[in-house]
Amino acid sequence: MTEQRIKKLQKVLPQGAAAIITSGANRFYLTGFETSSGMVVATSDAAYFLVDFRYVEKARAVITDMPVRLSSDHTSTAYEILKEHNVKGVLLETESTSMATLKAYRERLDGIELLSDNIIDNTLRDMRAQKSEYELSLIKKAQELT
Repeated sequence: MTEQRIKKLQKVLPQGAAAIITSGANRFYLTGFETSSGMVVATSDAAYFLVDFRYVEKARAVITDMPVRLSSDHTSTAYEILKEHNVKGVLLETESTSMATLKAYRERLDGIELLSDNIIDNTLRDMRAQKSEYELSLIKKAQELT
């Protein structure tokens, strides 16, 4: 199921662009794995989950639709991935990216343009609003329990 979500996200990426997803809800939506920190880096043809040592073993056991990379510095690891894929621009979650984080990206993602479009927020919000049959069954079960 998460593979389909990643593919939908990849379809909205402009040519030569990637997305960096850091908010907890969106990370969970795209990976099916809940963590207190981490990053999803999605290019037009690949996606990666970056996570620190606390979660890496469990993440590798749970997440099957994208490689899990151990990372103590997500921005540096993301930069390596972006360079590997010849990414020229990055879309961020504009609604949840702090000014401090934006400043750090500007300083550390040398040569990569930060794109100021809400496309990632809008796309993920729309995707999360549409429930699959499985998600609907879980909602119904939760309602029965309450």
